[in-house]
Amino acid sequence: MQTESFIAGKDASLGGEYPVMNVTLLHPEDQGCFSSFGAHPRFEIALERALTELLQGRGLDALAGFPEPGFDLDEIAASPNIEIHFVDSSGIISWNFLGDTPDFEFCDWNFSSGEASSTADGYRDTLVAYGKLRH
Repeated sequence: MQTESFIAGKDASLGGEYPVMNVTLLHPEDQGCFSSFGAHPRFEIALERALTELLQGRGLDALAGFPEPGFDLDEIAASPNIEIHFVDSSGIISWNFLGDTPDFEFCDWNFSSGEASSTADGYRDTLVAYGKLRH
């Protein structure tokens, strides 16, 4: 996949606040771009989920045809564009999203506190422990 396109993994945890990773693909032939997110208390599983979501229902030979990144922030922020991101990751992404300057510094997060964190109860307990959720 790396030889066929540009792919980047990004920390999307907003400075370690949430267990979220992002994977973005930029196709070299048509400059089409699409992006997906994955969440899990363990960093590596969140990254795996983001990649799995990116490729869900798509063969490696079917990664072309997505819209190019854009500069029109009104179009990017429009409700139909936001909604299509949730449908098939094909909404228009801002060129700023692909920039080198992050909005938040990288945080080597790990919300996992053992095997229980892979369950909904464990995840809830972790969020409570970090003060992100109240009982």
